[in-house]
Amino acid sequence: MQRWQLLGRGRRLLEIGCGIGRFQKALAGNVLAVTGIDVSANMIRTARTRCAGCNNVTLSECSGRDLALFASASFDFVYAVDSFPYLFQSGMTLVEKHFEEVARVLRPGGDFLILEFSYRRDLDSDRFDVRRLASTGFDVLIDGTQPFNLWDGAAFHLRARI
Repeated sequence: MQRWQLLGRGRRLLEIGCGIGRFQKALAGNVLAVTGIDVSANMIRTARTRCAGCNNVTLSECSGRDLALFASASFDFVYAVDSFPYLFQSGMTLVEKHFEEVARVLRPGGDFLILEFSYRRDLDSDRFDVRRLASTGFDVLIDGTQPFNLWDGAAFHLRARI
Protein backbone atom coordinates (compact mmCIF):
# COMPACT_ATOMS: atom_id res chain seq x y z
CA MET A 1 0.00 0.00 0.00
CA GLN A 2 2.85 2.35 0.77
CA ARG A 3 4.59 1.48 -2.49
CA TRP A 4 1.40 2.47 -4.36
CA GLN A 5 1.13 5.68 -2.28
CA LEU A 6 -2.24 4.77 -0.81
CA LEU A 7 -1.46 5.82 2.75
CA GLY A 8 -0.91 9.21 4.32
CA ARG A 9 -1.50 11.09 7.54
CA GLY A 10 -4.54 12.89 6.14
CA ARG A 11 -6.28 9.85 4.64
CA ARG A 12 -9.42 8.07 5.84
CA LEU A 13 -9.52 4.33 5.09
CA LEU A 14 -12.20 1.65 5.05
CA GLU A 15 -11.54 -2.09 4.94
CA ILE A 16 -14.33 -4.37 3.76
CA GLY A 17 -14.02 -7.65 5.67
CA CYS A 18 -11.51 -6.61 8.33
CA GLY A 19 -11.48 -9.90 10.21
CA ILE A 20 -9.49 -9.62 13.44
CA GLY A 21 -8.14 -6.15 12.71
CA ARG A 22 -4.61 -6.90 11.57
CA PHE A 23 -4.59 -4.14 8.96
CA GLN A 24 -6.26 -1.59 11.23
CA LYS A 25 -3.58 -2.13 13.86
CA ALA A 26 -0.76 -2.02 11.30
CA LEU A 27 -2.02 1.07 9.44
CA ALA A 28 -3.31 3.19 12.34
CA GLY A 29 -0.03 5.07 12.75
CA ASN A 30 0.14 6.00 9.06
CA VAL A 31 -3.33 7.48 8.44
CA LEU A 32 -5.86 9.92 9.88
CA ALA A 33 -8.48 7.22 10.48
CA VAL A 34 -9.05 3.59 9.58
CA THR A 35 -12.40 1.82 9.76
CA GLY A 36 -12.97 -1.90 9.49
CA ILE A 37 -16.23 -3.72 8.90
CA ASP A 38 -17.04 -7.41 9.06
CA VAL A 39 -20.16 -9.58 9.12
CA SER A 40 -18.84 -11.57 12.08
CA ALA A 41 -19.46 -10.22 15.58
CA ASN A 42 -16.66 -12.49 16.87
CA MET A 43 -14.16 -11.04 14.39
CA ILE A 44 -15.12 -7.49 15.35
CA ARG A 45 -14.82 -8.34 19.05
CA THR A 46 -11.32 -9.75 18.49
CA ALA A 47 -10.36 -6.77 16.31
CA ARG A 48 -11.45 -4.36 19.07
CA THR A 49 -9.20 -6.15 21.54
CA ARG A 50 -6.29 -6.08 19.06
CA CYS A 51 -6.78 -2.38 18.33
CA ALA A 52 -7.40 -1.21 21.89
CA GLY A 53 -5.53 2.04 22.36
CA CYS A 54 -5.64 2.97 18.66
CA ASN A 55 -7.79 6.09 18.91
CA ASN A 56 -8.18 6.47 15.15
CA VAL A 57 -9.57 2.95 14.56
CA THR A 58 -13.31 2.26 14.26
CA LEU A 59 -14.66 -1.27 13.94
CA SER A 60 -18.25 -2.18 13.14
CA GLU A 61 -20.30 -5.25 12.44
CA CYS A 62 -22.17 -4.92 9.14
CA SER A 63 -24.77 -6.75 7.09
CA GLY A 64 -22.37 -7.63 4.26
CA ARG A 65 -24.98 -6.45 1.76
CA ASP A 66 -23.86 -2.82 1.33
CA LEU A 67 -21.96 0.08 2.91
CA ALA A 68 -25.08 1.79 4.25
CA LEU A 69 -23.29 2.54 7.53
CA PHE A 70 -21.34 5.30 5.77
CA ALA A 71 -22.13 8.64 4.21
CA SER A 72 -21.21 9.40 0.63
CA ALA A 73 -17.67 10.63 -0.02
CA SER A 74 -16.48 9.57 3.47
CA PHE A 75 -13.23 7.81 2.56
CA ASP A 76 -10.05 8.41 0.60
CA PHE A 77 -9.20 4.74 0.27
CA VAL A 78 -11.31 1.56 0.44
CA TYR A 79 -9.60 -1.82 0.43
CA ALA A 80 -10.58 -5.47 0.62
CA VAL A 81 -8.01 -8.12 1.47
CA ASP A 82 -9.19 -11.61 0.59
CA SER A 83 -12.85 -10.71 1.22
CA PHE A 84 -14.15 -10.20 -2.31
CA PRO A 85 -14.02 -13.95 -3.04
CA TYR A 86 -16.78 -14.41 -0.46
CA LEU A 87 -18.88 -11.70 -2.09
CA PHE A 88 -18.18 -13.35 -5.46
CA GLN A 89 -19.31 -16.74 -4.13
CA SER A 90 -22.56 -15.10 -3.01
CA GLY A 91 -23.26 -13.90 -6.54
CA MET A 92 -22.35 -11.17 -8.98
CA THR A 93 -25.30 -9.04 -7.85
CA LEU A 94 -23.63 -8.62 -4.44
CA VAL A 95 -20.26 -7.84 -6.07
CA GLU A 96 -21.90 -5.22 -8.29
CA LYS A 97 -23.62 -3.68 -5.27
CA HIS A 98 -20.28 -3.38 -3.48
CA PHE A 99 -18.67 -1.68 -6.48
CA GLU A 100 -21.58 0.81 -6.53
CA GLU A 101 -21.29 1.38 -2.79
CA VAL A 102 -17.51 1.83 -2.89
CA ALA A 103 -17.97 4.42 -5.65
CA ARG A 104 -20.49 6.18 -3.41
CA VAL A 105 -18.41 6.24 -0.20
CA LEU A 106 -15.14 7.23 -1.91
CA ARG A 107 -14.25 10.85 -2.41
CA PRO A 108 -13.60 11.80 -6.05
CA GLY A 109 -10.13 10.56 -6.96
CA GLY A 110 -10.20 8.06 -4.08
CA ASP A 111 -8.54 4.67 -4.30
CA PHE A 112 -10.08 1.18 -4.24
CA LEU A 113 -7.76 -1.79 -3.76
CA ILE A 114 -8.93 -5.38 -4.09
CA LEU A 115 -6.42 -8.01 -3.06
CA GLU A 116 -7.91 -11.18 -4.57
CA PHE A 117 -11.18 -10.86 -6.48
CA SER A 118 -12.24 -14.52 -6.55
CA TYR A 119 -10.97 -18.00 -5.81
CA ARG A 120 -11.80 -19.40 -9.24
CA ARG A 121 -8.11 -19.50 -10.33
CA ASP A 122 -8.86 -17.73 -13.59
CA LEU A 123 -7.02 -14.42 -13.60
CA ASP A 124 -8.20 -13.52 -17.11
CA SER A 125 -11.83 -13.85 -16.01
CA ASP A 126 -11.13 -11.83 -12.87
CA ARG A 127 -9.55 -9.09 -14.98
CA PHE A 128 -12.52 -9.10 -17.34
CA ASP A 129 -15.02 -8.84 -14.46
CA VAL A 130 -13.12 -6.13 -12.60
CA ARG A 131 -12.73 -4.04 -15.78
CA ARG A 132 -16.44 -4.40 -16.51
CA LEU A 133 -17.42 -3.45 -12.97
CA ALA A 134 -14.95 -0.56 -12.92
CA SER A 135 -16.23 0.91 -16.18
CA THR A 136 -19.08 2.74 -14.46
CA GLY A 137 -16.95 4.97 -12.26
CA PHE A 138 -13.36 3.85 -11.87
CA ASP A 139 -10.11 3.86 -13.79
CA VAL A 140 -8.10 0.64 -13.49
CA LEU A 141 -4.51 1.42 -12.46
CA ILE A 142 -3.33 -2.09 -11.55
CA ASP A 143 -5.02 -4.92 -13.40
CA GLY A 144 -4.54 -8.19 -11.55
CA THR A 145 -0.82 -8.18 -10.94
CA GLN A 146 0.59 -10.67 -8.46
CA PRO A 147 3.09 -8.53 -6.54
CA PHE A 148 3.49 -10.67 -3.44
CA ASN A 149 6.33 -13.02 -2.54
CA LEU A 150 4.43 -15.22 -0.09
CA TRP A 151 0.90 -15.07 -1.49
CA ASP A 152 -0.47 -15.72 -4.96
CA GLY A 153 -3.30 -13.19 -4.60
CA ALA A 154 -3.93 -10.75 -7.44
CA ALA A 155 -4.05 -6.99 -6.88
CA PHE A 156 -6.53 -4.64 -8.52
CA HIS A 157 -6.08 -0.92 -7.88
CA LEU A 158 -8.91 1.29 -9.06
CA ARG A 159 -9.34 5.05 -8.78
CA ALA A 160 -12.69 6.80 -8.58
CA ARG A 161 -13.14 9.19 -11.47
CA ILE A 162 -13.25 12.87 -10.65
